[in-house]
Amino acid sequence: MENINPLISTNFHELNLRQIPNSPQQEIQVLYKGKPLKKSYVADLVAYNKVIIEIKALDHLTPREYAQLINYLKATGFPVGVIINFGAEKEMQWKRLINIPKPEDNASHN
Repeated sequence: MENINPLISTNFHELNLRQIPNSPQQEIQVLYKGKPLKKSYVADLVAYNKVIIEIKALDHLTPREYAQLINYLKATGFPVGVIINFGAEKEMQWKRLINIPKPEDNASHN
């Protein structure tokens, strides 16, 4: 686990202690309309091979961090993402985001 952010390393260790399957800095293939692109994304952590965990150390979370995770969820097709912010002054912040795929446009099939 060389060259890994200490916050990621600590969370990786905690997940392992709790026997939660995970991998740090996992490269994830990005899809567009179901087709793989040449671009990939490296998640801070992935748990259960389907939950993206982004680790932050910011004063507070902003819409930018939420938008980033939403884009990662859409691009990867993963169902759930979590942002954990350890930089907040008073307490740790976290937010779970759910990827709800848009239904196919069935209007053209009627």
